[in-house]
Amino acid sequence: MEQFRKLDNVLNKILLSDKYLFAYTTTDGFTERLLGAELVVDYDFNYKLELRAFDHVKKTKNNSDTIMESGVLPKKIMEYLENLLHSNYLSLKSNYDYETVFISGTGMQQYLLNLEKTTTNIHITDGLPEEYFKTDTEKLLFNFNAFLKKYVEDKYNNWLI
Repeated sequence: MEQFRKLDNVLNKILLSDKYLFAYTTTDGFTERLLGAELVVDYDFNYKLELRAFDHVKKTKNNSDTIMESGVLPKKIMEYLENLLHSNYLSLKSNYDYETVFISGTGMQQYLLNLEKTTTNIHITDGLPEEYFKTDTEKLLFNFNAFLKKYVEDKYNNWLI
């Protein structure tokens, strides 16, 4: 997949290419499969999805460690994205993680949204309970995140032999 994000050293943050409205990146952390996925959505609601996994050449239908697909954004993802974009998403925290401990090697998700003058960044650490997400917008984010993680997991399982 083409590079869709870059580090802005002046703002000290990751920016999403202005070609895209939304990007989602996930990794399941330091696991045997080292699964990672990237989903980008343009302003016409077309998407590109790439899944990568470690040492999967003999485990996948396409005999590769990578699979890509593209097309019109699936309806359920479109609904979640539209709801998020019409919410008070600027009120969301930039980091949703454990406040008292740092757990390395755990899964995480990153959201990049391009509706304002600069990219909105949101990072979520795996395993946070729903109670951590308090506002209606945070609950929407929690549900969207759970849906996208399941979507990626389903894609992964369908990719396997």
